[in-house]
Amino acid sequence: MGDDATYFKILHLVTTSIGLIVSAYVRLNNRGKP
Repeated sequence: MGDDATYFKILHLVTTSIGLIVSAYVRLNNRGKP
């Protein structure tokens, strides 16, 4: 059970990081448009 908790914790961190990166990337792309 401990391994599952660690796995979900890592998965949550990874998905949060991806979400932040994607939102930052979208923001940069939108800034370049008129």
